[in-house]
Amino acid sequence: MNLLSIIFLIFSLFVLFGCSTNENEPLGPEPIGEPMELAVTYDQIYYINLAEKSVVEVTDPLLDTGWDLSLDILTRIHLNGGSTAPGSVYAAKVEGIAFEDVKNAPEITYMTDDQNGGYIGEKWYYYDVTTHTVNPLDHFYVIRSTDGEFYKFKISDAVFTSRTNGELTIYIEKVSSPSSYETQSTIGRTLTTEITLSTIESVYFNLKEAKIVEVTDETTSMDWDIKTTYLTVNLNGGTSGPGDCSAIMYEDVEFDSVQAIPADGYVVDDSTTALAIGDSWWSYNPATHTLSPVPNVYIVKTVDGHHAKLEFIAKDFPTQSEGVAIIKLHYTENVGTF
Repeated sequence: MNLLSIIFLIFSLFVLFGCSTNENEPLGPEPIGEPMELAVTYDQIYYINLAEKSVVEVTDPLLDTGWDLSLDILTRIHLNGGSTAPGSVYAAKVEGIAFEDVKNAPEITYMTDDQNGGYIGEKWYYYDVTTHTVNPLDHFYVIRSTDGEFYKFKISDAVFTSRTNGELTIYIEKVSSPSSYETQSTIGRTLTTEITLSTIESVYFNLKEAKIVEVTDETTSMDWDIKTTYLTVNLNGGTSGPGDCSAIMYEDVEFDSVQAIPADGYVVDDSTTALAIGDSWWSYNPATHTLSPVPNVYIVKTVDGHHAKLEFIAKDFPTQSEGVAIIKLHYTENVGTF
């Protein structure tokens, strides 16, 4: 965050909570159903599970997919997806229709958080400079949760007794899934996502779609870019697959510092010598007997002829035969730079 953004945030918070109370009236009719009343404080992050309609405990938000959205600094909302967290939560704004009238999730494009901020963020309310109140807007959101179900979500009231404390009235109701819908493209966005690690079977991942894909025959399939066989990462190319995937590794660097896309110098998998990524993304600590990702950044030529920047940022191994790796990913169709 640059200096101007920090100054703007501080100024916004000062203005936002310059008054000690908020006695605003919600816009439009109150949604039908039992609301969730959430007391909030400035220094606390609240993780909400839509199916449970409650706040849940989260130890590590980069590994935990048991939450759908978070709320911090009293009013800011993040989704468990995109550049924020490893889930696949998407949302769509609904306006011009009453909350209680929506029974089916709309067949539109669903968005998630990106490097520019949260999709919902603080766009669910407006601030009245005359009354110094936070006023929820008429629109609401339909959200696809981590379990693939759809829920409508609306904050109907916000009352702040001070600059650091308040209470939100939230309505959450399950709706029917749409027969078809689209999600925001991953192209040109930095996001985090997860890859399963298993000794039992290989897991295949498409970097453009940022998701695990089903592969029947890896020797002929062009649907995958990388595969994980527990701790080993293979590329769809060289001796590992029919594609032209290759990679360059940058050791001990910051993800955002790697901006150039080299024209050459890429390495393919070679079973007789070494793999382009292989086991280079993790290190073992013999003193603590733990595995952890190392700060390596990879540029991968993808199976569709474009490029992805990749970094392993977290991992979790509940057993000796399976685990989860969290990766930071930026896919681009640009030439020369990300």
